[in-house]
Amino acid sequence: MNELTAEINLVAKQFADITDLDILVKQACGVIAQQDQLKTKPHGEFGLMLCDDAKIQELNQQFRQKDQATNVLSFPAQIDDYDELFDNAEVYLGDIAMAFESLQQEALSQNKPIAEHFSHLLIHSILHLLGYDHIIATDAEHMESLEIKLLAMLDIENPYD
Repeated sequence: MNELTAEINLVAKQFADITDLDILVKQACGVIAQQDQLKTKPHGEFGLMLCDDAKIQELNQQFRQKDQATNVLSFPAQIDDYDELFDNAEVYLGDIAMAFESLQQEALSQNKPIAEHFSHLLIHSILHLLGYDHIIATDAEHMESLEIKLLAMLDIENPYD
């Protein structure tokens, strides 16, 4: 298996208003799976919960002790050795939760199509599942450059401009 796939849990029905949501998820997974500059050639599955701000606020409080909504949360699986991602065995990468109201508000305030912002947040979150982070400035620069490259493969402009 050399595929990256998502098991989608549609909790907030507003996400259904995003045209071709399933295709956007497959495209994001596809560009990541074929990217040769990543730490690994990822394959496996992750959970994607598409929820509302109330649910993500609950998760943010429970797992990060922050009592506020946020756009997206990533919960990487405990993978001791990322070389496992090269094996043919099924690998569960972790879970992602994304909140519709926050996504929509950010897209509107940044004057971006909601589908493009969705794709950006999804790619950003998948990179977290693969071990990337942006706490240290050099790591943030590297992660952002990967995001920009992956989004360009989907004909989406640099979100950091």
